Amino acid sequence: MNFPNNFRYLDLSGNALTSFNTPRQSTFPSVTTLILRANKFQAINEHMLRFTTGLEFLDISYNRLIGVQSSNFFAAQKLKAINFSHNMIRRFDYDSFSPLYQLEMLDLSFNDLKSIPGGDLRQFIGLRVLRLDGNHFDKIVEGDFVLPALRELSISNCFSLRLVESNAFSSLPSLHSVDLSGSSNLVFISPHAFAKNTVLHSVNISKTRLETVPKALFASADNVTLGSNPLQCGCIKAAVDLYSTHIVDVNDASCSTLSGFAKRLSDLSSTSENCRPEPILPFGDTLTASIGEFFSIYCTSREATDIVSWRFPNGTEFSTDPSVVVTFTKFLDVNEFLNVPIHVASTGSHGYQFNPQMFSYRPRISITSEQLRFDALFAEDSGEYRCSVRRGSHISHRAIRLNVIKPSISLYALEVGSHYATLAWNDSLKIKATDRIHLLLHVKDATGLASRTIQLSLHNPWFSYNVMRLKPNQNYTFCLCYAMHEQGEERALFETCTDIITLQNLSFFHSLSLPTVLILITVGVSLCVLFCFRNIYLRFHIWQQQKYRSRMNQSISGQSFFSSSSSNGREPSLSVTYENQLQISLSQTASLCYSGPESTSARRDTVSSDRLLTEDMAL
Repeated sequence: MNFPNNFRYLDLSGNALTSFNTPRQSTFPSVTTLILRANKFQAINEHMLRFTTGLEFLDISYNRLIGVQSSNFFAAQKLKAINFSHNMIRRFDYDSFSPLYQLEMLDLSFNDLKSIPGGDLRQFIGLRVLRLDGNHFDKIVEGDFVLPALRELSISNCFSLRLVESNAFSSLPSLHSVDLSGSSNLVFISPHAFAKNTVLHSVNISKTRLETVPKALFASADNVTLGSNPLQCGCIKAAVDLYSTHIVDVNDASCSTLSGFAKRLSDLSSTSENCRPEPILPFGDTLTASIGEFFSIYCTSREATDIVSWRFPNGTEFSTDPSVVVTFTKFLDVNEFLNVPIHVASTGSHGYQFNPQMFSYRPRISITSEQLRFDALFAEDSGEYRCSVRRGSHISHRAIRLNVIKPSISLYALEVGSHYATLAWNDSLKIKATDRIHLLLHVKDATGLASRTIQLSLHNPWFSYNVMRLKPNQNYTFCLCYAMHEQGEERALFETCTDIITLQNLSFFHSLSLPTVLILITVGVSLCVLFCFRNIYLRFHIWQQQKYRSRMNQSISGQSFFSSSSSNGREPSLSVTYENQLQISLSQTASLCYSGPESTSARRDTVSSDRLLTEDMAL
């Protein structure tokens, strides 16, 4: 089926297609829009777009895609918009969108993304519109979006979304509009989330669970939509009085008083209620994390001027300083909060020596007015933390229970020999602070005199390592250890060990396996058969030579016998040799031609003798 040269739009939606291959280059010569929605695609074939080089818009929504690879788009270098919405995409392979630097619109709505794919999205330096509605990520943090040209961002109807961190949109200098509506569990937006967005025009935060909206948000955006929220009148009154013209639905949106009555935002001028200094816990008061995980405990106040303080499980308390507005982060010395003794040493317990100058000092625990952050969790971090919010003489507390669980990582042997051991482990810690955490493999024999430490890669995807140069018939202890370098000291984060006995050093014959023995026997038998065959052949050849020579000798002896007989009978000698055969034949022919009738009998004897000699020579 051929189409005209000016054919631009092709719609194949709703056909239950599972694949799409263009057989000839002339099939779709100038298609710029391809609609493949509502089919049954599970993957994008790398040849799907090879003959649609002029394609600018691709709609493959409402399919069954679970992943995207960079090879899918090498042929479509002119794509400007892709619609991946309503699929089952869970992940993106590394550099999935590397050929699509020119893309301007990307729709990933209603997929199965658990976190924002910030690393892959950074490749779209020209992206202007991004839609991530209906996915399953629970927070937006700094660094998730680094898109210099992005103008429109939609993250609505994300029911798992609970908070927007400080500086979440700071790397979007061209951001014009943001849609966070319909996220029914969103309870907190940081006052500094839009601090660096100078051209922000509209923000939609309707139909969420926000009880208060920071003044800084109204100051950053010209139009704010916040209807259908459980707003507290005392907490929102000051912002409404200052920025009522920025609220799009000021006449429709309402808030609740302390007594439970609803009021329109346009009627708050007569309200004299104050905002209660209560902590906001976006993720609740019971948290669970794994050892080594980069983790934050969130607790924030309703107003930016409130003082948030923390009490650690060991009783140590620390208060944040609300006047710090440059970095919004106050770093703490980890020694104040750990219950384990600290002793500075440059050599670890397993003999591995770190260079204290390798990394600059950065505390493991840091505190802001919104969160308590751990670069990596230790088992000792488990316990009850108390978050307090103080405003003047009023103070409110909330207890948060943190459970740090030990991961089910085990070390085992895949193969053991006399001088080597192949080790493997079933999983790895979720390490984010890769600059200060090392993966080590400690090897120690039974005596403890011989030990060594091998540093492995945290990014090793195979979870295995082959240890060489071991002694035979020895008991070794192998320990896989995640160690954190902190203040010149090595601290074990997590460790799993296994004991292995190497095999005996077998002799040559014991080390031979059955296949090797069979191969050696086969080779030996083959050599013997070849040798016997050669000897038989040589003997047969010699026998043939001897037989031939005996026949030659018999022929020569016969010639000598007839020559002697002719000499005794006074007849001319008729002995023939190879040298005079031709000459004798010519002479005999001449004599036969010129002899008379009287010599007829003699000629007959001569012919008979010649016939006999010829037969002997043939033999």
